[in-house]
Amino acid sequence: MTGPRPPRWMARLLRAVLPVEERDFILGDLEEEFRRATTSAGRSRAVLGYLWEGTRTALSLVAYTLDVEGMMTGIGSDVRSGLRTFRRRPGFAAVIVLMLGVGVGGATAVYSVLRGIVLTPLEFDDPDEVVMLWGRSAEYPRAPLTVGDYNALVDGVRAFESVTASWSNTALLMGEGDAEQVSVGWVTPEYFDVVPVTPAVGRTLRDGDELGVVVSHALWIRRWGGDPQAVGQSLRLPGATFEIVGVLPPDRNPNLSSFGGSRTAFDVWRLQPDEWLQGDDRSVGWLRATARLRDGVTVAQAQAETDAFIARVNETVTSRDGGTDLRVDLIPVKTDLVGNVASTLWILLAAVLGVLLIASANVANLMLVRGEARSSELALRATLGGSRPRLVRQLLVESGLLAVVGGLLGVVVASLGLSTLLSLAPPNLPRLEAVGLDWTVFAFALGITALAGLVFGLAPALGAGRADLAAALGDRRSTDGPQRRMLSRGLIVAEVALSLTLLTATGLLLRSLAGLHSVDLGLEPRGVVTFALEAPDWGDSSEEAASTMTAYLESLRSVPGVESAAFTNRVPLGGGLFTGNYRTEEMVVADAQGIEASVRWVTPDFFETFGGRLLRGRAFRPDDGLGVAIVDELAARLAWGDEDPVGRRIETSSVGGDEQWAEVIGVVAPMKHAGVAAPAKETVFLPMLAAADQQNFRYAAVRVNGDPLASLEAMRAAVRTVDGSAVLARVRPWSAPWRRSSRTS
Repeated sequence: MTGPRPPRWMARLLRAVLPVEERDFILGDLEEEFRRATTSAGRSRAVLGYLWEGTRTALSLVAYTLDVEGMMTGIGSDVRSGLRTFRRRPGFAAVIVLMLGVGVGGATAVYSVLRGIVLTPLEFDDPDEVVMLWGRSAEYPRAPLTVGDYNALVDGVRAFESVTASWSNTALLMGEGDAEQVSVGWVTPEYFDVVPVTPAVGRTLRDGDELGVVVSHALWIRRWGGDPQAVGQSLRLPGATFEIVGVLPPDRNPNLSSFGGSRTAFDVWRLQPDEWLQGDDRSVGWLRATARLRDGVTVAQAQAETDAFIARVNETVTSRDGGTDLRVDLIPVKTDLVGNVASTLWILLAAVLGVLLIASANVANLMLVRGEARSSELALRATLGGSRPRLVRQLLVESGLLAVVGGLLGVVVASLGLSTLLSLAPPNLPRLEAVGLDWTVFAFALGITALAGLVFGLAPALGAGRADLAAALGDRRSTDGPQRRMLSRGLIVAEVALSLTLLTATGLLLRSLAGLHSVDLGLEPRGVVTFALEAPDWGDSSEEAASTMTAYLESLRSVPGVESAAFTNRVPLGGGLFTGNYRTEEMVVADAQGIEASVRWVTPDFFETFGGRLLRGRAFRPDDGLGVAIVDELAARLAWGDEDPVGRRIETSSVGGDEQWAEVIGVVAPMKHAGVAAPAKETVFLPMLAAADQQNFRYAAVRVNGDPLASLEAMRAAVRTVDGSAVLARVRPWSAPWRRSSRTS
C-alpha cells in the first residue's frame, strides 16, 4: 500500500501497547484515516489526529481488559480492610505515621524556604535583564561605585538601557502620632524604570519630585491606616517636608541592593539631590548602582564591554577610593540577593531528604517484620485464589493509607517547623518575605509522600504471593525467609550508609559551631543592649552635639541597673564599611602607602561597656580632642612590631575625610567587627565627642546588671527627658545576639 505514512515511532508505540488480537485491524484503520487527513488538512493535523485516536482507542481497550471498574471496587475493599487492620494495631500505625510526618514535615519546611529564597522569581518584569554593578579592586572585593565611575558607566557603556543608583540612611519621621525612625532610600529618577513597580496607590517617583516621596505599604498602614487620601498629604523629616506621591504594594521590596549582607525594606523613597551626582569625584565609593540591559544583550556581552571600558578609564585615573585597578562586576540581581545562601539551602534539603529516606527504610523494615507475622494470612489468601497482583495491591493500598496520613501530619509539622525556621533565621537572610506555604509546597509534600510510600510499601509487597499453603498450615520452613532477610539486610545497609553520611556532616557542622563559640571576640557583650538613637536635633556645632550626646548618656546611666553606657558609629559584629588608613611618622617620611584599617568613633566607657580589654595606656576621656587615638593590637603590631606604640604618632584618615595627626594613647585587644567567623581587622578608634556633629550613625550601647530588655522601657523614658521625640530603633539584646532586632519605638 502506497501513500503518506504516519511517523514510524508513533506506529511502533501503538503496536507495543495495543492488544495482539486487535492490533492489525486498528492500525490499518488508523493508517487509512491518516492518509485522508493528510490530503484534506495537511500532515501536521493528520499526525495529531493519528496520535489522538490511537491513544484513545488503546486506553479504552486496556481499561476493558483490566476491568478498571472492578479494580476500583477492589481498591475500595482494600482500603476498608487496611483501616480495620490499623484499628487492631493502632500503636504500629501511629509509629509509622509519626516517623513519616516528621520526615515529610522537615523536608517540606526546608523546601518552602528554598523555594521562597532561591526558586521564586523576582516580582517585576524581566528580572534577568537587571544587574547590580559592584566595584572590585585589590582593597575592596565588593564595593559601591564612586560618582566619577558611575557617571562614566552611564555615558560610556551602550549595553545598558538605563542605569540608576541608590543610597540609604535612617531619619526621624515626625508629625501626628509618635515619632519613629524610618529607613530612607535615596534613588535617581530612573530607578523605577529599571525596577518597575505598580504602586498600590498613586504613582512612583519621577524627575522633578525633589520634594515628593513614595512610602512603603507597611508604613502606609501603620501611620495612615491604609487611607488612600494619604497620597497628597505631607510627611515631615528633619530639615524638610515632603508630599506623598505614591504607596508601594504589599510584600514588594524594590530595594535590590544586598550590600553588607542584608537588604533593607525602605519605609520612604526619595530622590537624590542633583548635586550629589555632579562631577567626576572618585574619593568615596557610596553609590549602589543597578542597570537594565538593552534588549538582546546578555550579561556576558555587557560584562565584556564594561571590562574594556573600565580598562580605558583606569588609564586616565591617578587616584580613586580602592585604588586605580578597578573592575566593575555585573551580577544578576537574583544571584546578588541570594549569594551563597542557595548552596547552603540545597545541602540542607538534601540532608532532610536523607533523613526522610532513613525513616522510610525504618518503616520498610517494620513492614517486613509485620509481613512475617501476616505470612499465614497472605498464604491462605493466595491458596484460596488470591492472585499475586491482588495481594501486592492490598499491601500497597495499606502502605498508601499510612503514607497519606503521614503526609497530612507532615504538612502540619511543616507549618509549625517553618515558623520556627523563620524565627531562627539570621537577620541578613534575603527574601524572607517570599517564604510561605502555597500549592507548590503542598505539591512537593505530596510528591515526597508518594515517594516515601513507594519506598516502604514495595518492600513487603515484593514478597506477597510467594507464600504457599504450607505456611498457612504452620510450616515456616517453606516461607521466603532467606529472601526477606536479604531485603531487610539491604535496607539496614542503606540506612547505615545514609546515617553515617549525615552523622559525618553533622559532626563537621557541630565542630565548626563549637569553634565559633570558642572564638575570642575581644569583648564580652552579655548583658549589653544596643540600639540606634534617633533624635530630631543634635546641635549645630560639634560642642552642641557633644553636649547633647553627653546628656543622653547621663540619662541612660541614671536608669536603675545600668552599669555603663557609650556611643559608637558602628556596633561590633555588625559589619559595615567604614574604613580609613593610618601611617606612622616613618611611613610619612618615606612617603609609603598607608595601612588600611577599620575606623570606629567611640565615646568614653565604650570599652568598659562592651567588655573590651585595654592592654596598654588608657581609654578616652570626655575632654580628649582629635589629637589622640587608640589602636588595637593588630594595628600596633603591623606598624611597630613588638615595640610599645603608646606615645607614638600616626597620621589617620577615614574615607572621605582629611588626614590628621594623633597620638596613640592606648592599645586594646582585637575586636570582631565583621562577624564571628570573619577574622578581626586592624582598627583605629577615635574620640567621638571631638567630632560629634559629623556622625551620621549614633548607636548607643548600655550594659545592664540583669536582663537588658527588662530595663528597655526605662531607657526609652530616660532619653525622652532629653528630647520627647527621641526614638530607640533596631534594639538588639546581646544576651542573645542571634535574635532578630525589634522595630522602632
